[in-house]
Amino acid sequence: MKISAPRTVCALLVAGLAVTSVGAAVQPMDDTALAAKIAQGIIAACPMADPADEKARDASADKLARFALLRDTLSDPLYWGGHTAGASYDPADSQLTLFNPLVWRRMYLSLFMFPGPYRIERADPYLLLWIPYQFRSKLDMGAYPYPFWHSKKKWDSYQLATQLILVFENGKIIAACRSENQDKTRPYVAHPWDGRWRWTDAKGQEQPHVSLYTYLFSPDNPYVKELDAAYRAFEAAAREQSCSICHSPNNATAMNPLRLLTFPSQSLTMRRNIVAQLQQNRMPLDTGIPDDAARQKLLELAREFAAVGDQALDYEGEPKSPDSH
Repeated sequence: MKISAPRTVCALLVAGLAVTSVGAAVQPMDDTALAAKIAQGIIAACPMADPADEKARDASADKLARFALLRDTLSDPLYWGGHTAGASYDPADSQLTLFNPLVWRRMYLSLFMFPGPYRIERADPYLLLWIPYQFRSKLDMGAYPYPFWHSKKKWDSYQLATQLILVFENGKIIAACRSENQDKTRPYVAHPWDGRWRWTDAKGQEQPHVSLYTYLFSPDNPYVKELDAAYRAFEAAAREQSCSICHSPNNATAMNPLRLLTFPSQSLTMRRNIVAQLQQNRMPLDTGIPDDAARQKLLELAREFAAVGDQALDYEGEPKSPDSH
């Protein structure tokens, strides 16, 4: 269902108190109370700090990963990206990317700092949670999930957008967006785009390090090494079939929603879907893989990646994923 302008249910929520636009107290609905608890938890997990402070970011990432209410409320997969100006809050009306909930909250949500307050609005059939934010714009380049600055429009959106919008439907967060409203007076950090999605730094460490499983999962997760090996074997074979042309951040084929395969952690989102697509020989788009032996090889690698990915996420206590993304 398409929607237009939201109508305010709670014009302002501060410290959990709901107030209407005329100042009369209202009894919060169940979904409104849920949204308020989510807002308060996010703000507590990501307080204001120096935008260059990587330890503060990592601390926020840890808290968000363990935020059980948020974990259990996020849809799997979750839509994420910039909200298109003038569009409804139906995820299909903006150009968004699909993410696994743990990947999004640990790698992406932790990039933001929230001073409070927040507001909740009804925009049927959705409930919208608006949280003003400041972006951690001065981190090391390897601390971002990938080089957002490959697109000036995207990098501007992260740095200059003023609010995070969480879209609730039937008690679940189905999408998260950066607002289209931007504050161009905010401090701005420019990074040159050198064409590399992944690189090795001066210490010989693979970057961006936050996209590696060693950052996503807890240190005692016994499946990390096996998952990394499974992903790299699958990714190398997928590259031979030109899968990265479509499933890359530059989105050369204008896929909507976009599904990423270029990076280890982001690829978890598609681990089940890729198996189904290969079984039906629907990738690459329109042609499939004409060599059946090559397709079967890639399919087996995809199955192994999906299976170990499930084990790693189960170990972290993540909710069971649906059969297909």
